Amino acid sequence: MDKKSDIKIYNNYIDFKEFQPLKCWKTGLSYGSVIYFEMKDRIFESGLSSYIGSASLWINADYWKIYHKGTLQFDAETITEADILLLNNLFLQKNFLKIKDEKESLDIFFENTEIKIFKTQEDSNDLITFFLPDGSIYYYSDSFYKSFEVDETRYLFWKEIEKSGKEILKRKFSVRDIAEAQAA
Repeated sequence: MDKKSDIKIYNNYIDFKEFQPLKCWKTGLSYGSVIYFEMKDRIFESGLSSYIGSASLWINADYWKIYHKGTLQFDAETITEADILLLNNLFLQKNFLKIKDEKESLDIFFENTEIKIFKTQEDSNDLITFFLPDGSIYYYSDSFYKSFEVDETRYLFWKEIEKSGKEILKRKFSVRDIAEAQAA
């Protein structure tokens, strides 16, 4: 992300109340220790030929631990593909609550579950990326930032919901739809 043109957020926490409930329906391991959480509505993304959440949280950090009711469940150094079903079951149908910036960690809270992302001197840039249903993108890199960039797929979905006045569970967006949104 380009911190020079992005908006720095001076709060030590973010909760995205305007988009709640942000209920998790899929969790996964992307590569290395990168994990993601798909939340809210499901959107078919033709470029990936799969569904994404209208909200997604990506943990890009190298050092993190997941605690459920105070007990360690997973950590970045030992998680494997074999753990994904257990990880998914832990977060399935859990509401995202908030992210809090602490002195030595970035703490993410879901119901009964906490993710601690440890800040280190060599790894403090782009620890997380949060894509919201209206297409806005937030990330943490020494502080919280709101990106000037917009996720077009989520933005189009949001506009469709605003037009219809109701939730849409499945909607396919073409390359043409995305190009029209970028031109607008």
